[in-house]
Amino acid sequence: MAQLNSIANDEELLYDIFGSPTSKNVSSFGSINYKFTGLDLGYYAQVEDPYISGITATSRSALTVKVLGESIRVEDSFDLMKQKFGSDLKIKPSTLRAPDYILIFDMEVNEWDGMLIYFDASTNQVKEITYYINP
Repeated sequence: MAQLNSIANDEELLYDIFGSPTSKNVSSFGSINYKFTGLDLGYYAQVEDPYISGITATSRSALTVKVLGESIRVEDSFDLMKQKFGSDLKIKPSTLRAPDYILIFDMEVNEWDGMLIYFDASTNQVKEITYYINP
């Protein structure tokens, strides 16, 4: 994340990494949201050190994340998650996105930051990965 935070004010480098965005939205309170194919990326920019406010991947090729040394990508199966994380794997049903379910990883430094991994209940595969920061 530190690498992505470091390019918050460098759109050219951002586009080199992710390609041209399909859209860009600048809010009145300082956040910038870029939409790329299979990936949304949000920055909070009106501070001394701009930072990522969130990333959402909905395409397998858009993003690979590492949690506890294990890679996770969209379309990975729940069985694969069980192999990687064993009995430490805890899931919660999603009341907002029923019948899907969510795997949640809280960040050690700030329990209000974290990663949500949404599974499609019909395929038991990851359909979305969201990383978020609450300032």
